[in-house]
Amino acid sequence: NSEFLSNKIIKDFAKQANWLTLSSIYVQIFDFLDKYLIKIFLGSTSLAIYSIPQQISGKLSVLSDGLISVFIPRISSRKKIIDKKNIFNSNFYVFFYLIGLLLFLINPFLDRILSWWLGESNNLKIIFLFKIFLIVSFYICITHIISTFFDTEFKSKMNSQIETFVLIIFILGMIISIYKSSLDFFAFTILIRSIVSFFIKVIFAKKFIMNF
Repeated sequence: NSEFLSNKIIKDFAKQANWLTLSSIYVQIFDFLDKYLIKIFLGSTSLAIYSIPQQISGKLSVLSDGLISVFIPRISSRKKIIDKKNIFNSNFYVFFYLIGLLLFLINPFLDRILSWWLGESNNLKIIFLFKIFLIVSFYICITHIISTFFDTEFKSKMNSQIETFVLIIFILGMIISIYKSSLDFFAFTILIRSIVSFFIKVIFAKKFIMNF
């Protein structure tokens, strides 16, 4: 029995490893390509204006990572699909509604909060970009929960295939952004990429999502 289980684990790992590696490469491209291109084509000042709101809004991932760190061991220990479905839904909806409501409530006060936080470094462009990246972070975090569920269900190939399609849209957006020499275009490309990725993955996960 133990030998059979070991062989099964090795087989499952080998089967998923290629797709997980590909997904990791895509994560690096999504996370850093825009910043490299801005540095090269728009300069260091533009990069600083772009990176500050992106880094601040990215702190939202701490919450989704916290959920996922509990989510993975709980869901991996369950054999029944109904148990896995319940755990997945509790994590998905807690983040979706709790963080979504929080973002909705703080939105009217964001300008004041950022002005206080950034002090002399603050400007209207940073506030504008921060609001975009806050939405981006929300979609990326909720999509990460879905992606993690797919991985636990040995659907890493599906994750990679979706991300390959999204990567094409992302690259096209980067090319347009360079042509327009606009930080706004870079930010909107990231926003479109995160929304498209979320909606495609949530459609593929619909049979697991209660009250879809």
